[in-house]
Amino acid sequence: MSTSLATIDQRLQESLNDRISVVCTTAIAANTSIVSTNLLPFDGGNNDTFNTWWVYITDYANAGVERQIADYATTTGTITVRGGNLASDGASLATIEVTRTRRTNRVNAINRAIEEVYPVLHKGVDDRSLIVGNWLPNSHFDYWAVSTNPLFYSLTTATAIADTTSGEYWSAGSSAKVTASSGNGYLEINSSAWPKLLDLADSTVRFYCRAKPQTANDAVIEIYTRKADGTEQTITSSASNPASRWTQLSLEDKKINAGIEYISIRFKVTTSGQYVIFDEARLESSRGVNDYWLPQSLQRGTLQQTFLQTGGFSAYIVDDVQTPYWRPEQSWTVTDDGSYRYLRLPDQTHTTARRIRLVGTSPLVTTALSAATDTIPLDASGQLDMLVAYAKYRLYQIEGQPVSTQSRQSIQETKAEAYGEYQMLKNLHRMGSPSAVIKV
Repeated sequence: MSTSLATIDQRLQESLNDRISVVCTTAIAANTSIVSTNLLPFDGGNNDTFNTWWVYITDYANAGVERQIADYATTTGTITVRGGNLASDGASLATIEVTRTRRTNRVNAINRAIEEVYPVLHKGVDDRSLIVGNWLPNSHFDYWAVSTNPLFYSLTTATAIADTTSGEYWSAGSSAKVTASSGNGYLEINSSAWPKLLDLADSTVRFYCRAKPQTANDAVIEIYTRKADGTEQTITSSASNPASRWTQLSLEDKKINAGIEYISIRFKVTTSGQYVIFDEARLESSRGVNDYWLPQSLQRGTLQQTFLQTGGFSAYIVDDVQTPYWRPEQSWTVTDDGSYRYLRLPDQTHTTARRIRLVGTSPLVTTALSAATDTIPLDASGQLDMLVAYAKYRLYQIEGQPVSTQSRQSIQETKAEAYGEYQMLKNLHRMGSPSAVIKV
């Protein structure tokens, strides 16, 4: 159940009566002309009909290009666009959208609407990625602030991608597929990016991670530390790991040096040019954890219920893929350090190696829509109509530049109509939210 940005934008154009979508009748060449006699039924037989309007090209070599129209000739259906030459489409005939409103402004309005209708429209969250006692944030490698590496993690002589292919992540929705560009390349989280790791000094740790190597025995996990006097410590796993199969790598009951000034937690690929898929990392310590980095869905969302796993089927119950055994946790709070939000469980005596279940809501998307294929988790229903109505209201705010008292009044009336439409649809289609639990 999802709807693409292209569909949302089409619905917004239609609600504005501002949509002409046609196929070019001459392939776009390396110049500033776009030719389509399919525009003739819409131009009133007049030159300059579309001057100062906008054209958006949806496919082929210029897919995603938006230009303002400088001139239009009705005899040939030729648009001349501002800016540099377009790319040649060869023999392919592109589809174009010609509108009074600028696509960039419509997309901005849609993104503002998604933000501002929350929590009336939201995505439900039922997240089980956190683990009691785990010192690592983003440990399923689910959130990538940039496409090259997961948030908080960096790469040394390696590249990485977020792998969302079925069978290539363990239990959440994404894994890190790390390819070595030279032998023993690695993904790491270190104390420069996550200073809290320095509190592991002089403690005993256990480090686990799921790995699926391209080549047998290529997956390694490692802890590296350094003291101010230059003393180094390297602890490396040695377990076998068959090719194309999931294996849990482990380092158990390892003592971290006292007085360290740097620590790196590494996910290594032994062979240059080969990859390993890593997922579900956890680093436990003889010292407890109070604060857990909230999953990205709840960084901007609302946490309403928290549960702790009470049982399971595996030797370590945290290794269950699914479990029905939960109890409500009431002594939790959400804290904020100005950059990120955290779940605080003040009782450090909670048994480690069991899952934390978080129930709440988040905005429909956590990153702005931009590509036509980007989606939100709504179908073509009354809820989508509600979002479009609010986006129309926001678009009028973005594009409304009145030049007289009369036009200012007209724009205000139009905005009020759009907002009234949103309010009517909100009363009919707003979403329900999980019940909040009394905390003690």
